[in-house]
Amino acid sequence: MKQFTLLFLLLLSSFMISAQDCANGWSFYRTITVDNSGGDNLTDYQVSFMLNTADLVANGKLQADGSDLRVFTADCTPLPFWGDSLELSTATRIWVKVPTLDADASLDLQVYYGNADAESAADGDNTFLFFDDFEGTEVDLDKWEAVGEFATFDVLDGRLRYASTSMNPGPRFKFVRSKASFVEDVTFDFVIERTNADGFGFSSTAEPIDRFIIRDSGFGFDTLNLIAIMRDTISNGFASQTTYPLLRFDRFAFNTVSITPHINETEEFVFTRFANEGLGDENTDTLVVNNINMPGFHFIMSSFAPSFVIEMENIRVRQHTPNPPASTVGSEEMADPSGLEHLIDPQLVSVFPNPTSDLVHIQVNWEEAMLLQLMDAQGRMIPNLSTSLLPNTRQTLHLSELPAGMYFLQVRRASDGALLQSRRLSIVQ
Repeated sequence: MKQFTLLFLLLLSSFMISAQDCANGWSFYRTITVDNSGGDNLTDYQVSFMLNTADLVANGKLQADGSDLRVFTADCTPLPFWGDSLELSTATRIWVKVPTLDADASLDLQVYYGNADAESAADGDNTFLFFDDFEGTEVDLDKWEAVGEFATFDVLDGRLRYASTSMNPGPRFKFVRSKASFVEDVTFDFVIERTNADGFGFSSTAEPIDRFIIRDSGFGFDTLNLIAIMRDTISNGFASQTTYPLLRFDRFAFNTVSITPHINETEEFVFTRFANEGLGDENTDTLVVNNINMPGFHFIMSSFAPSFVIEMENIRVRQHTPNPPASTVGSEEMADPSGLEHLIDPQLVSVFPNPTSDLVHIQVNWEEAMLLQLMDAQGRMIPNLSTSLLPNTRQTLHLSELPAGMYFLQVRRASDGALLQSRRLSIVQ
């Protein structure tokens, strides 16, 4: 039984080591468990988890802009990811695209951080079905287009800005739309500001273009209460729905919107969710938009007069599933720093036996005084087992009172505390 226990712990420690080897040079990681119980088989799906990035930044564990964040599978495959306001939030949502997630299964991911030299690897374009955070000074014409003349749109201060140039029927009903189109269940997340009766909505992939605009009635209300259907680019259209979505929507302020639409079997456009998340207002009643030709749809914005402006930030389009998986964030653990460039040759440091159940001997063949620090898997120093080491000497530590598990032995230069070596140490019972 003792041999079996020892073998099991050795195998466990080997797995832990492989999990910690995904990002050499990173200091910390957490395990994210994604639970798809009761869900469907998912492919290239955007899962999410919450991380207190503000606390990590404040404690010097994460760069202020989140550039050192990385996400891997348990077998160290890097995954596309995107984080919202990494440096600012106590509850930052991190989005990760996972290749497959089977129904009623779970998946472990590792999120790494703690590398002052790392450059950003966040990639919204590869994470989402459609993405634009409007960096730079010009509209990305691979993503957006104006339909018809008289429409003006540009990028200013990280926002897509759109306005009509005339009150005449032709110009006022032109619009800007995403070049990407969709059919399946998707969720649109974006931040948007309306100065007046401007609106946003969807246009058909068919010709002539059918489209509808979600807006208010134009009399100073702060409630989205009207869907206007337009048959082509110049018609005035007509009010189709006046009882949905009935959401509060502040003018002259940015609103955080989330919409989930799809095309049903008879090519009708269907809402299953409409929310102003910034104001906590949500409608999950199903709405079918009738009398409109919708084999597929684009996202659009429309402005009805030169003085009316509509602006948008941070649009993301992601897959939707009725029963989304849940994510659980594990405790912080200290990543294996053995991939760092050490200041002394690893052969000059001997740690034995390893694994051990009691004594461990540390021999450092170096002409300077050293400090020995024993750290647990969460990166916490164990004070009574941290000591000094004279040049070219051996130190013995008694470890029998420590619980079994993975530890890290750090060898530092006594004069300035510089890390010279870090070794994994397994304690077994």
